[in-house]
Amino acid sequence: MLFCSLMTTMVIGQQDYSRLLSQLHSSESKSLNIDGTNYSLVSADFTVTTTNKGSYLRIAEHQQEGWSVRVLAADGDPLMTGFYSDVALTIPNGRFTYYHPNDRMECTGTFVNGVKSGVWILLDTSGNVRSRNGSIPGLVPMNY
Repeated sequence: MLFCSLMTTMVIGQQDYSRLLSQLHSSESKSLNIDGTNYSLVSADFTVTTTNKGSYLRIAEHQQEGWSVRVLAADGDPLMTGFYSDVALTIPNGRFTYYHPNDRMECTGTFVNGVKSGVWILLDTSGNVRSRNGSIPGLVPMNY
């Protein structure tokens, strides 16, 4: 399983991934720190959750400029990759990519100090561009 080049080269095997999810589900805090990498259960909006239902795995790795983050679905497929400038992971700063359930890119763009910047591209589940920095009638806004 490969991830966006923004992320480090660490790849989690399915057995390790399952073990990590089990540990997090049984942990009261829903967060683990292993060798400087933070693993947390997050909800559909990618915020840390205290429940086991509908949660995903967020992996945050410290880099020189901040924190590289990826959120994985229960099957280990990527849902989001991005970069935050703060340890609390509240200030997006850099390239972010969100994925459809079929592993195709859904949306990609850049944040600068928490504000969307430059071109943001929205793609359909087949990989066709649906929008560039524009709204689409009938499309439900996504929370980024």
